[in-house]
Amino acid sequence: MRAALAATLALLVLTAAPLLAEEWIVFVWETAGITLTLPRTWQAAPLAGDSPAVTITDNANLTIQLRVLESGDPTEALTADLPALDLVHFGFEAATLYGRAAWRAEAVTANRAYLGEGRAGYLPDDRIIVAVARWTGDTLPLDQVFAGLSLTQPILPAFAAMWTHSDHALTQVTYSANGVVYALYGGDEPGVLAISAADGIVIGAYPFANPTQPTDITADANGTVYVADIVCRCVLRLHNGAWLDPVGAYAGNAPLGVAVAPDGTVYAIDRYKDNINYALHILGADDPIPLNFNATAPPFVLVDADGRPLLVERLASLLDQSLAGYLSTVESDGTLSGFWLPDSAPLHADPLDVTGDGRGGIVIAGATIVYETLWGTRETLLAVGGRSAALSEDGLRLFVIDVNGGLTGYSKVLPTDRGGAPLHLSGAGVGYGTLSEAAPRQAWTYQGHAGETISINAIDPPLTDPLQLNLDMALRVSGPTGAEIAYNDDQLGLDLFGAYDAQIADLVLPADGVYTVAVEWVQGGGAYLLSVRSDQWAAVGADNVIRVAGALIDAAPVERWAFAGTEGEVITLTMITQSGDLDPALELLGPDGARLAYNDDTTDAAMGVNAQISRVRLPATGTYVVEASRFDGSGRYELVILQVE
Repeated sequence: MRAALAATLALLVLTAAPLLAEEWIVFVWETAGITLTLPRTWQAAPLAGDSPAVTITDNANLTIQLRVLESGDPTEALTADLPALDLVHFGFEAATLYGRAAWRAEAVTANRAYLGEGRAGYLPDDRIIVAVARWTGDTLPLDQVFAGLSLTQPILPAFAAMWTHSDHALTQVTYSANGVVYALYGGDEPGVLAISAADGIVIGAYPFANPTQPTDITADANGTVYVADIVCRCVLRLHNGAWLDPVGAYAGNAPLGVAVAPDGTVYAIDRYKDNINYALHILGADDPIPLNFNATAPPFVLVDADGRPLLVERLASLLDQSLAGYLSTVESDGTLSGFWLPDSAPLHADPLDVTGDGRGGIVIAGATIVYETLWGTRETLLAVGGRSAALSEDGLRLFVIDVNGGLTGYSKVLPTDRGGAPLHLSGAGVGYGTLSEAAPRQAWTYQGHAGETISINAIDPPLTDPLQLNLDMALRVSGPTGAEIAYNDDQLGLDLFGAYDAQIADLVLPADGVYTVAVEWVQGGGAYLLSVRSDQWAAVGADNVIRVAGALIDAAPVERWAFAGTEGEVITLTMITQSGDLDPALELLGPDGARLAYNDDTTDAAMGVNAQISRVRLPATGTYVVEASRFDGSGRYELVILQVE
């Protein structure tokens, strides 16, 4: 039986951390040892009670209650919590939570004013979590909660592909606030393609009415599309599927870029009077504004949140011809002011496209997709490259044309393929993930120290038979230099339940630094739980007694505690269950690693199934290790080491 328990976690104050981005905020749930990454419009507050609980609301149409229990029946707990939000359920149905069986109930409020839902199941550390939610409208609030729930550091959102269009050879892309993506396409009849940003469905293809050589594309919030064309030396316009009269008159081989402000002002990159240097052409202005003479390629033009033009230029050094990026704005008197972009490496790519998000952010599509702000911050949106990219104003949707002309729509979401912990594991952390032949590897990191001993386990959590094959996985560990230092496919011992579970036990780390723990698919498919346990030091307390607390679960069935012993000392070790159905076991190892004593159930009937090693005389001075393990079950425990002579 897999019982619930609470992992040993540092207690943190329930508070709002600084914004991860404009769209997300992290709440730290102190009494449960949990962090929640939530939309910035949500707020969380603790609830009083015997078990940790928190309520989450958007102060409008949504209320969520979460409760964590160390033991009990999940369905009974869910039945008890639904009335807290005045919810009446329609019965329970099977569901899955963090790779294990869970329960779900659809519900409504008694007055039918709100829809509702309840879920109950096991966290990666085996505690029970009960979640109930009520809302108006169409939403999936509990998906958001469980995707952003972590037992260690916050889980951060990232861009995930939602759809791909590869039927046209696309060259440049732009996004309109009306929810449509517009892209230039080539071929025998080139034109503009309109695609739904939500699902990638083609809305329409609009060939150019005359021969063209387009250089750039942009769109306003109303869905009017602007295309810079050096054949007509004008800006073409498309609205509601119909071509409008073009605007502007530019020098030969121009315009080379176009942007439009919310008030309809059109900015374009023109040739200056000598037809060699570049200039900013503001539609309706008397004269273009000359740009820097040492530009190595046509500048890019975009607009900020106030509709002012921004210019990104690639300038050659007058000393050594090295390339650097320069960002400038146009002042009210028509003069330019700007600054050098730190680290211009993204601007060296070929092909290269620079667009804006309407807030002043710069999206650079090249070897990677990079986002840069006016305040000098830089974020890599995607590690893969592309020839053009567009980002929505809220920063949640990204559209990228790859080098082959295919367009992919991405949404910034919390990862659904892992939970419980983010990429970084702690020495007492538990992570959840999924593997398949199509997604055969997930990498986690661990901050290790030279000489530290750790044990790593990856288990198939829903097993009921040790020989059952759902997921066969392997563990691979690489050191700070990237060199592989350990590998295991199927465990060599009997610590874990499943024959196909993987274990790297008692790994001594060679250096300080970040280690990569990769979980790799071998066969089958499904969910896994991953744990890292570090040997811990058990210090003597003020009363000259060693007391430590720990927790054993299926993904971490053994914890090791080291203490200093002196030759001739006589000690008694006792391991006492504090929660769950844990049947503990104790083993004492000497300084040479040899077993000195072992006990499963003490001979004292009054202590039940608790374990005790009584009156052991230490043979030498040195460091001893206690392995706290189990005969069965899981739960919290207390380990007491007492010197009796």
